[in-house]
Amino acid sequence: MDGVVRNLSNDDSVTDSQMLTAISRMIDWVSWPLGKNIDKWIIALLKGLAAVKKFSILIEVSLTKIEKVFSKLLYPIVRGAALSVLKYMLLTFQHSHEAFHLLLPHIPRMVASLVKEDSNSGTSCLEQLAELVHCMVFRFPGFPDLYEPVMEAIKDLHVPNEDRIKQLLGQDAWTSQKSELAGFYPRLMAKSDTGKIGLINLGNTCYVNSILQALFMASDFRHCVLRLTENNSQPLMTKLQWLFGFLEHSQRPAISPENFLSASWTPWFSPGTQQDCSEYLKYLLDRLHEEEKTGTRI
Repeated sequence: MDGVVRNLSNDDSVTDSQMLTAISRMIDWVSWPLGKNIDKWIIALLKGLAAVKKFSILIEVSLTKIEKVFSKLLYPIVRGAALSVLKYMLLTFQHSHEAFHLLLPHIPRMVASLVKEDSNSGTSCLEQLAELVHCMVFRFPGFPDLYEPVMEAIKDLHVPNEDRIKQLLGQDAWTSQKSELAGFYPRLMAKSDTGKIGLINLGNTCYVNSILQALFMASDFRHCVLRLTENNSQPLMTKLQWLFGFLEHSQRPAISPENFLSASWTPWFSPGTQQDCSEYLKYLLDRLHEEEKTGTRI
């Protein structure tokens, strides 16, 4: 296995795009019950890519596939392989909280499902998942509001001591290669000199960005949004909470509001054209108010 992976990782005839496609498809095979040792092949290939500093591939595949891998923990027949790959992905992706934060909305529901399953496999997975969460919270401690629902979900599970956490975090992290990582991953750039985080213009979306920044700067409103617990009946508010969380804590100079924009798009506005700020603000606040009142998607 090691020889095959080494040859593949160092083969100049294999483009980064082809390698990304190959590893992505291998990760999809985690959901195949008959995929023997697939987790070992995936981890070996990820290690091989790290050894030759193919960080752009590692980052892309981690961010696009980690939620899918996490979802496979629900199924006992593929749980072991999925958990092995998940642990490797998270414990190596320590230069940014982004991969871990993609999982935050899903963790409480996964914990509830595993508790309900009440099996040896489910209990073992719960214990390892809780340990993994504690490691990530230790590594990226600056997000108490975002972590509160997750920590509540795992409060009855074993808490690893600091030595154990440091042992796990020190195994395979890429953080020792951060100077190389910065060249592949522009999102690692520092905040601006003002300490503020901007919103990327997605094509005549200045009116959206200005409203979102104004709402974020309204401290009472911002704190109320960040303190809300996850609620599936308020999807727009949840997306706003995530956006505010990144504006508050991200180390990037700017972030994209694309997910929030797609969820809050005003039906009669034309994409790609400048619109009226006050009209968008009125529509947005009405949407949020109706979600709060009815508890349903508008």
